[in-house]
Amino acid sequence: MQTMRATIVNSTTAMWLVLIVATLISGWIGEGGMDRRASSVVLAMAFFKVWIVGIQFMELRSAPRLLCSIFSAWAFATCGALILILLG
Repeated sequence: MQTMRATIVNSTTAMWLVLIVATLISGWIGEGGMDRRASSVVLAMAFFKVWIVGIQFMELRSAPRLLCSIFSAWAFATCGALILILLG
């Protein structure tokens, strides 16, 4: 039981650090001026962060496979559609 708890804590901490790094990179990209390409990168990073929060912190990883797949498809499809609108 202790090993499982330690694995969950380590995984959560790692994902939290990924979220922080992604936020810092998005802020750095945004400081340089926002053309369409930079905006699409920031948007993609935002949806990547949404996906991490859903999978890791809302525990969709342990949810039924169909629910996890629907959430992942929604996140990637919505991000792709918004980037196409932005760049189009």
